[in-house]
Order: sequence, then C-alpha cells, then structure tokens
Amino acid sequence: MRLRNVLFAAALGASVLTAVPAAVAPHAAYACDDSQSDCSDDDSGGDSGDSGDSGDSGGSGGTDSGVEDIGSTDTTIDASTGYVGETVLPEITVVGTADPLPAVPADPLIASGGGGGGGDGAVVYNQGQTWEDRQNCYRNDSSVTQKVTQSISYTVSTQVSTNISASALDVLTAAVGTQLNTTDTKTYTMEVTLAPGETWGLFVQYQTNVYAITTHDIFGNYSTQFVNVTGPTGVATGRSC
Repeated sequence: MRLRNVLFAAALGASVLTAVPAAVAPHAAYACDDSQSDCSDDDSGGDSGDSGDSGDSGGSGGTDSGVEDIGSTDTTIDASTGYVGETVLPEITVVGTADPLPAVPADPLIASGGGGGGGDGAVVYNQGQTWEDRQNCYRNDSSVTQKVTQSISYTVSTQVSTNISASALDVLTAAVGTQLNTTDTKTYTMEVTLAPGETWGLFVQYQTNVYAITTHDIFGNYSTQFVNVTGPTGVATGRSC
C-alpha cells in the first residue's frame, strides 16, 4: 500500500465508532488508499524526478518539491493530552489542545411520577441537539507536503445528570449500552496528506438525551425517573482545525 496500515492501540467500543472512517481534510489534505489515483506524489514529479532540484526552491507549478511520508508507525498519538508547541511527529506540532470532556449535564427538571407497570426499562424521552468536542489540533510546520498515517487515541465520557438508585443505574446502563459516569479511550486512524501550514484535528460528536427510567420497588409499585445522559453519538470526523 502507498500508506502503511497502522495498528489500532485499542479496540473500538460499542458506543463509539463501529467503523473507523477515513480522515477528511480540505484542499490538499486528503485521505489516501490504494483505490485513489490522486495519491501519487504530486507537485511536479515528487520523489523520483527533479533530481537537480534542491528542495523548496519554488520550481514551476508548486510551492513544494514533493511529498514526504513521515508518519507511518506502530506508535499512538494521544490526542487528549499535550501542549501547544509540542512536536509529535517530524514537523507536525500541536497548535491547539483538546476541549475538556463534557461536564455533568444539568438535571432535566422533570418530576418523577408513578408508572403504569409493564416492567423495568429506560427509553429516550427527548433528544437534544448534537455538538462537537475537538481533540488536539495538529499542523504541518514544514515547507513540504507531509503524508501522515497514525493511530490517534482520544477520550470519551458518558455522564448522567443526577444520582440514581443502583437498580435504575443498571437499567439505564443496559439501555445506553456503555458504562456511565466513566471515561474510555478510543482510537482513530489519521490518514491524510497535509500541505505546508495545513492543520488537522479529530472532532467527536456528543449529544444530551433525556431518558425515562421505570423501576419498581419491593411492593411492586412502579415509578419513572427522568435524567439527562450526555455522551458520544458514535460520530468522529477528522478535518482541518
């Protein structure tokens, strides 16, 4: 392959990224695989030609002399930690740090009430709007185009708005399909070509939903409690940041 595969550092969870999408970046930052003709070394011949050119002297037809394949290793970049100015790959630096994980969501302020029976369960009562949290932003600080194939790790969190009983938590956990009030590490494959000065970051989509949780007591009385649950939707997008 023109871009070597990178081993994932961790298995993808059920709640996030059932498949790893190709990274999307604008203009010259594009995802490459064997099926794409535009993955050839552009800019007037690339690696094999222009043996007399000394590098980024300009030339006729572009600002760089070729494409460097710099980031194809078995290592993993942590996109949730780091500091601005840190060099994570040759000439690839951090220019923006990850957004903090969502805070505990506000209580939906819906009073709990008696239920009509029918068994324990948790269902989405109301869906909120989605938004994105950005992980670290990376920039190509070199004077030539860089090919990057790298495993990116990032952190996601699923939070509940209020304390609930152990039985209600079990019911809600089963409905949501992931552990609540915890953080988890996921992975994403960064496969892009970055022009000089171009940036790339991973954006993770979140949503807050109101869940109605129905449980019963030892006397067989059913009640319903409403809570907000904020967590990742399973959508992650790599693009310019």
